[in-house]
Amino acid sequence: MPSSTNKPLISVVTPSWNRSKYLTNLWHGLSNQDFYDFEWVIANDGSTDDTDKIIKELVSKSNFEVTYICSDVRLGKAVMDNLLIKHSRGKFLVWNDSDDILHYNALSSLIDAWKQIRNKKEYIGVAALNTSKENIHQTNVKFSKQIFEDFFWNDLYKKSLGDSTMLIKKSLIGDKKFPEVDFFFPEGVFWNEIFRNKFIRYLRTEIKTMNRSATNSISHGNKIQYTKGSLMGITQNKFFYKLSIFWRINTVIKYVRFSIHSDIGFSKKLLSWKVLKRNPLYFLVFLAGYLLAIRDNYKNKVEKTFIDFEKNFNQQNIHISRHKIIR
Repeated sequence: MPSSTNKPLISVVTPSWNRSKYLTNLWHGLSNQDFYDFEWVIANDGSTDDTDKIIKELVSKSNFEVTYICSDVRLGKAVMDNLLIKHSRGKFLVWNDSDDILHYNALSSLIDAWKQIRNKKEYIGVAALNTSKENIHQTNVKFSKQIFEDFFWNDLYKKSLGDSTMLIKKSLIGDKKFPEVDFFFPEGVFWNEIFRNKFIRYLRTEIKTMNRSATNSISHGNKIQYTKGSLMGITQNKFFYKLSIFWRINTVIKYVRFSIHSDIGFSKKLLSWKVLKRNPLYFLVFLAGYLLAIRDNYKNKVEKTFIDFEKNFNQQNIHISRHKIIR
């Protein structure tokens, strides 16, 4: 077990918002690891339940180091992830969301696989499979019969990967940050920028259980939310022209739809997207996006979360505390 003065090899990072009832199970997963050279960095995103109380109780009995980041108001996953990355001390990052439970050998499996890679400079890190509480596979990567397989990210990103657990070299991120424009920003766009032209090793081992029925999921719901984050995700997607023509058209329709819901409308900013300048034919599908936006408003499906985000961002107050190992 590392001393409190040494940097851990792995930082397990957890953003959490009103998920107090799942945190104890998550913590048990960390406590039962057969690998000890890690820290837990957890961010409380202005939760209004008893998250703060639960985290402090868990910290008091942890046999690993914990960094606790607590915001007085909700700032969203993008801001929390940026804070988690900034205040993590490990060489590697592993995301463990609040409704996920790592299997006892999760961290050791990832590190052991990393050690076997020869040309580490060409690799992002290592990934492994996830399953649901109902024992349904959550990762859609197709493997050969080997226990692992290496993939080139530029090819892999186009497939529907589902969810996997990744051990990521923190040095790859550098000074890059998730855009802080709404409570959410599409993570895939961020990772595509960092991971392109790199390889990743996928293990055929299941190392995490996900609770798909957990409440307060930021990516599921009946409302149309986080439109400013989604809009920026579209414009920053460097792989747009590698999509099929169907998905390109679908993306342009979403772009128009989210532009309207983000109060940008048909302004110069909307028309400035490089894709539209390069191929004006995409303007032919503008009407579809516009009609969908009208329908969204008619059905009261739109929640302009960016308004609350901007208000909270201007009055944020972040508390950070680091807790050493209890011997």
